[in-house]
Amino acid sequence: MHLFHVFRVLLCTFVVQGTEESPTKELPDCSKAPKPSDVAEGKTFRELFIVSTLDGKITALDPRAHGNLVWSHETGPGGLLSSSLSRLEMHNRGQRVRLIPSLDGSLYKFNGETVEPLPLSADFLLRSSYRLG
Repeated sequence: MHLFHVFRVLLCTFVVQGTEESPTKELPDCSKAPKPSDVAEGKTFRELFIVSTLDGKITALDPRAHGNLVWSHETGPGGLLSSSLSRLEMHNRGQRVRLIPSLDGSLYKFNGETVEPLPLSADFLLRSSYRLG
């Protein structure tokens, strides 16, 4: 439980201004925390984890409801990270295979059912590729 609170601080827990009965469709103004007078008056506020993902979405998760999705917003025009390698389809003994790069440089192959590690890395492929110019 202590680790949960550490992540709350590190990930910056935001408080949505508004009651749970009247959710808004706009991103909340997170610059103000609830005042003690608001709490004393019985107003209900929700704590949310705000997560920015590499696909370009900002998502709010409810930590008190097992991390259930509260809302998600596309930031557009695309993801924060793109890889043409992950869209590359290859054939292995007549079967389609996709390469999946990981953040640590490892590569995996996905055949539509299972994911298996490959004995080479993205760094190895870059070092061994032929470059013109």
